[in-house]
Amino acid sequence: MNTSPVKSGRTISKIHLWSGRVLSGLAVVFFLVDGVMKLWKPAVVVAATRQLGYPESHIVGIGVLLTCTLLPNKRKSVIHVITIQWKTNATPEQI
Repeated sequence: MNTSPVKSGRTISKIHLWSGRVLSGLAVVFFLVDGVMKLWKPAVVVAATRQLGYPESHIVGIGVLLTCTLLPNKRKSVIHVITIQWKTNATPEQI
């Protein structure tokens, strides 16, 4: 698999490449911390979620959804491989 930052014959500058990686990393860290805090359920998180209008019974579900958004972020995650196999009928070695 080609991992170079080239798309349609144009190269991406290193500044753009690294700024995209840093911004993506910040989003991943935010979702991870927010999701884990919702699974852990400290009093501050429960109170803040209630202020947003969500019942306490939905906090764990929201935490699971937030942490699951991180699964496709890993380039060769299981979900990624299964999705590509389903769409293209490729074997795992071809991905």
